[in-house]
Amino acid sequence: MVERTFGPGRVEKPPGHQVIEMGLVKLYRITGEKKYLDLAKYFLDIRGKALGGRELGGEYNQDHKPVIDQIEAVGHAVRAAYMYSAMTDIAALYGEERYLDALKSLWKNTIERKLYITGGIGSTGSGEAFGRNDELPNMSAYNETCSSIGLLFWNHRMFLLEKDARYLDLFERTLYNAFLSGIALEGNRFFYTNPLESVGSMNGARGSGVPAVREMWPVL
Repeated sequence: MVERTFGPGRVEKPPGHQVIEMGLVKLYRITGEKKYLDLAKYFLDIRGKALGGRELGGEYNQDHKPVIDQIEAVGHAVRAAYMYSAMTDIAALYGEERYLDALKSLWKNTIERKLYITGGIGSTGSGEAFGRNDELPNMSAYNETCSSIGLLFWNHRMFLLEKDARYLDLFERTLYNAFLSGIALEGNRFFYTNPLESVGSMNGARGSGVPAVREMWPVL
């Protein structure tokens, strides 16, 4: 089991691609076993601490600072959105005000400086990441469909925690634009990226010469 492998005195490393934290919170809700919730919080709390000289990936993996000290959305956008979602779970279930303070700063930076009009996030294909503040190009916009899903997760959780309609406003904008554009009605074709401008190709957003059509995904 994962809790026997990771934790204090065992393997003291955070995940390279955040998402297990949300899964552990769900496992706690289903089983009532707090060890899963504690491990989710542990994975978040050790980020940015470079235990034993560990260097995971800096800003790219949101491992450059402890999560409670992060105020700007940086690095891989999908990883970030999943992490912020898990942080919101922990803020709610532990009553962690420091987590909530960081989340409010991260949300403000995201919507004011790093959000497309469609509700998409992740402006650069280099690292599938957030760009600098106000760096929001149209033709080379990355706007990965997965990052839109992460933003939906995060805003839904923030609404449940704070009961503030602005989170649902952004949820709706992202759902009907950045997310929905990525999925064909048949459910078997997808855009990996969603640039706001095109001349018949992805213009280097995912790689030069990629056609601007949804890619086929086999239905099992």
